[in-house]
Amino acid sequence: MNRVILVLVFLATVALADDSAADKARKSLEPFQGRWTVLKGQEGQEVFDEKILAKFPMTFTGDQMEMVHEAEKMVKLTVRIKPEGDPKEIDAQFPATIESGKLLRGIYKFEDGTLTLAFGLDKDSTRPSKFEAGLKGKKTLVLVLKPKK
Repeated sequence: MNRVILVLVFLATVALADDSAADKARKSLEPFQGRWTVLKGQEGQEVFDEKILAKFPMTFTGDQMEMVHEAEKMVKLTVRIKPEGDPKEIDAQFPATIESGKLLRGIYKFEDGTLTLAFGLDKDSTRPSKFEAGLKGKKTLVLVLKPKK
């Protein structure tokens, strides 16, 4: 009987820990939620035209980031963040049917009402350490977004 009670207490403790981890993940994603306008974008040495970028907003809903992929179709990537680092980390996973489910490793920051994202685009999706796209030998995408009104 005591073993049964111990097992039930243990299972309840694990369930509470899982709930608090899920709550923490949800709360850490709250600042991302909503529709965003892309103000600036750069991949490597290529700086994207701001007027064209404005036509391709990004939307965060829960742990999903919706964006235009290859200027053609909307795609939803699953997002996971680690807000405790410096810089803070973000990972975005393509669905299995697009880019073979590639994982983009990145960093992010909120500053002066904008969200800046930097993702490694090299073969191994190396996580950038700076918000700079033109670093020699690194293929990095940097986007600056503002909330869409």
